Amino acid sequence: MEASFESLKRVSKTLSKLFAAKKMDGYRDLKRNEYICWGILQHYGISDTPLLDITHSLRVACSFAQLKNLTNECFVYVFGLPYVTNRISANSEHDIINIRLLSICPPDALRPYFQEGYLSCTWNITTEYDNKTDLDFKNRLIAKFRIPNTKAFWGRGFSAIPEQVLYPKGDKVENLCKNLKLEILKKAPKKFDFSTIIRKVVHNFGFSYYSGHPQFPKGEYDYIVKSRSGKTYIIVSKYFSTQKGPNFPSEQIEKYFDQANNLKHPLILISTAPLTPKASQVIEEFNKEHKKKRMIYICGDTVEQIIEELKQNVS
Repeated sequence: MEASFESLKRVSKTLSKLFAAKKMDGYRDLKRNEYICWGILQHYGISDTPLLDITHSLRVACSFAQLKNLTNECFVYVFGLPYVTNRISANSEHDIINIRLLSICPPDALRPYFQEGYLSCTWNITTEYDNKTDLDFKNRLIAKFRIPNTKAFWGRGFSAIPEQVLYPKGDKVENLCKNLKLEILKKAPKKFDFSTIIRKVVHNFGFSYYSGHPQFPKGEYDYIVKSRSGKTYIIVSKYFSTQKGPNFPSEQIEKYFDQANNLKHPLILISTAPLTPKASQVIEEFNKEHKKKRMIYICGDTVEQIIEELKQNVS
């Protein structure tokens, strides 16, 4: 946890310097107020922060829920939060910070105008706590709505906000943040963060955490994730995190055959270790033998590489 905050501190400092170099409006505010830095980093997807992206617009929320969602339904969550009175509102009674994105971003940031975005987090964030659930936003969850992923949901006179409006072109802050992200990736050590990959899979592909399956022995795997349509399973095994060698052996691949054989849908394995030539051949032969039961192996050094590969294979 402390390492994550140290990383966030470094990225915030770099963002502040970039804003100052470009003489963007509000660059002095970024240097003075960490919440403004965090807000931009979170909203433009540059770095994980303690902030939660929210909106007070039901139309925006439903549009995002349906955007790039391949399932038949999606969900909108409603949270109870203190009323926002300033661009950064600190409520000592509820220990909540609310940030109005449009108010903290410079005029060159176009997204906040259309997304009506806010960010929220616990006040006086700490890595030391007696009970972690005290800081959990699920305590503020009021309602969860299941909505159909169809145009008919909107009825007459309304429609989902188009993607090109939610993410408008020509956003100078977005372009600056993209360059910053590239620099971060270049300098980042080759590290595979298992918790991050699972969060990204759930967020990008509409997957859900899956606690178990009769074909998967209890305790055998770190994570099992499945698509809400039930068409794809992803496994990240304990074997991957133990780093038992530079390459992934065929013997370990064969251990998954029983599981893959008993599934009706594709099984995807994720690792940082490239396959040995024999292991690659074993998977190829398995897929030829089971035309409708594919086994897919994805290897990458970073979470971003893994996500790009998954986009080509997830159904």
